[in-house]
Amino acid sequence: MVAQRKRRWFWGLGLLALFGLTACGPITASTKLGAASEAIQAAQAKDVQAWKWACFDYYAALLYMKKAREEQGFSDFEAAADFAAKAVKHAKEATKLARIRRNSGYRLPTCAQQWEMATRAKYKTFYKKGVRLRDKIGWHNRIDEIQKKR
Repeated sequence: MVAQRKRRWFWGLGLLALFGLTACGPITASTKLGAASEAIQAAQAKDVQAWKWACFDYYAALLYMKKAREEQGFSDFEAAADFAAKAVKHAKEATKLARIRRNSGYRLPTCAQQWEMATRAKYKTFYKKGVRLRDKIGWHNRIDEIQKKR
């Protein structure tokens, strides 16, 4: 009788451990995804602007976060946790680099320079007016037009 009780306890604890271990994957992945989301939001803050000052690390963090969510959707929780950890690493690196570069007078990276150029006021007025059909013609066609007029 005592042996049967011990067996029941053993099987009961074994099943409890089995259920506990199967639940660890989703919980770990969700926790790491939450941490990655918070790190990316910290990188997006107005005083940091990592998208502008450390664009490569920032966009790497965004892509790792997207891939982590995709893997979580396919129930591959280990891969989701790994990608979320990489997203946290890149987001923290982007935040650190952005603060250093912004405060030290660092020149903007190429990706941010292109964005800044597109958002300047003189370009905004051009885009607000709309582009005519003639402006959509490629430059090589314009050269042909000019040569025909001569």
